Amino acid sequence: ASGQVADSWTAKRQSGTTGVIVCSKTSISADASNSYPAQQLVFSAPSGSSSEIFRYEQLRFSGIAIGDPMQGECEISVSGVGAGSLRYIKLSVSDGVQNGVFFQNDTGFYMPDNSWSGVFKTPKIISQAVNVALLQLEVCLDGTVSGNGVTVTITRAPIRKVF
Repeated sequence: ASGQVADSWTAKRQSGTTGVIVCSKTSISADASNSYPAQQLVFSAPSGSSSEIFRYEQLRFSGIAIGDPMQGECEISVSGVGAGSLRYIKLSVSDGVQNGVFFQNDTGFYMPDNSWSGVFKTPKIISQAVNVALLQLEVCLDGTVSGNGVTVTITRAPIRKVF
């Protein structure tokens, strides 16, 4: 990974051998005079590589106690998808014991090649650990496809106590 990563977040290649992430801080306009910060991640891998898995994650002290229900979420925008190259994008939240995953990948099913955006929300989990949680966005590219790559912009990525 290279470039600028938001404070307290980490970007890395989890598996594969040649994929890269170029990170930059940006902002999204809310209206004519207001904007909010966002993280842009450009993922790519050369053709002929293995499947490349990337992670963008934050370990945080959540203020959530044992027994509290919690959920992770983020706003996401996807663009610049190389045809047939985006295997999956998923969001997970974990307290080290429990895991909640939004959009678990299925073998043989790939994400759309067009641009899209939305909100990812993990299922609710009940915290089993005190005050620590990991929010993780995972992106997988199919390295066998030429011109594989994707740009993912995320913002508003909290771990929340829910009821």
